[in-house]
Amino acid sequence: MKIYEDKVAELKVNRTWIKEEEFQDVLDKISSTREWVANMTSEQEKLNDLTVEPVLKTTDIIKKMKNLKKLYNKVANIKKPKTIKKKKAKKEKKEEEEEGDFNDKDESDEKKEEEEKKTDDL
Repeated sequence: MKIYEDKVAELKVNRTWIKEEEFQDVLDKISSTREWVANMTSEQEKLNDLTVEPVLKTTDIIKKMKNLKKLYNKVANIKKPKTIKKKKAKKEKKEEEEEGDFNDKDESDEKKEEEEKKTDDL
C-alpha cells in the first residue's frame, strides 16, 4: 500500500490535470484497506486455536488489493484534456480568411467595374 501512496504522490507532480478529488479517492481507498487489514489481523491474533477457520484470508486480501489497483489505474490513466486554445486559434484563422475572401471579392468587383467604365468610355 505504501507503493500506491508513492505512486499517487508521483502522479500529483507529473499529471497536474488530474483533479485532487481523484487522488483523494485513491488515498481514501488505501487508508480503508489498511484499516481493514489491521482489524482483520487483530481478530486473527485473538484466535488461539489453530483448528478454527482463519478470519483473515489471502483471497480477501487479494480482492481488496485488486480493487485498489483498479481504482489507481482508473485515475492514473486519465488523459490530458485537449487544449481549447488551438481550436479557438483555428476558428480565428478561418474567420480571418473568410473576411479576407470577402475583401478580395470586393476588390475584384471594383476592378471589374473600373474596367467596364473604361470600356464604356471608349
